[in-house]
Amino acid sequence: MKATCPKCGTRHAVPDDEILAHIKGSKRLRAKIATELGRLTGGKTRLNAAERRARALKAVQAREEKRRGKTIHPADRK
Repeated sequence: MKATCPKCGTRHAVPDDEILAHIKGSKRLRAKIATELGRLTGGKTRLNAAERRARALKAVQAREEKRRGKTIHPADRK
């Protein structure tokens, strides 16, 4: 990928690994990318109340099963 140097103003080739390292290290960049991807794909970024309750219920069930020593596969949870 090409990027413009903030100091000298010339364009340089920047390796993908370096870009990914910057993204991984920056919470703000990750949030920007997530919102843009959501916008592009038409995906929802927020859950409605029913979805939040369902997710919370699954988490509680998983915790209870973990305490009992059993693990439930995510696909088997209701």
